[in-house]
Amino acid sequence: MTNNPLQLATRKVLNDPRIFRMFPILFNKVEWAKLRKAIQDNDTLLTQQLIKTARDSLNEKLRTERDQNRRRDLESAQTLLNGFEAKIREPSAMLTQVFETLDSFGSLWCYLPNTEDYGKIIEGQSRPTVEHFFLYKIDKAERDREALVALFEVVKELYEQRVEPLQIAFFVRKIKSLNQFVEVLR
Repeated sequence: MTNNPLQLATRKVLNDPRIFRMFPILFNKVEWAKLRKAIQDNDTLLTQQLIKTARDSLNEKLRTERDQNRRRDLESAQTLLNGFEAKIREPSAMLTQVFETLDSFGSLWCYLPNTEDYGKIIEGQSRPTVEHFFLYKIDKAERDREALVALFEVVKELYEQRVEPLQIAFFVRKIKSLNQFVEVLR
């Protein structure tokens, strides 16, 4: 693992359920840790067993799901699981990064609103103005309030670690695209 503040912030936001929802969870924290260890130990039998368990669970959810939107999400997760299984056979730096970054594994959905304006404010204004802007937006938010509070906490931590405002601004602008982090495994 790294000590880079932006990489740590990325890990934090991806694993924060206030910012990113994971549905369906293909591997919970315990299963994900077991899978990571099995791959590190080159234990193909355990790796195949864990993937089969995830696939069986997903198939059972698909069989019983009646809601079309949730069914579509489950079918998308099936594609993700198939792609992930193929990537496991040919380990790569990307796969290593996914294991190091995520605490569990599944399709990611972001709760944040468009963050472009937040990035512009961070880029062009002083920290007190940025904090005021976040507080104003959090106060006015309805359904994405918790996600904004969580993002604000991360932004304050980055300021405390003396990360350049331009780097923080870029991070905030691109945060919604982090849901693609797992999608590259399809």
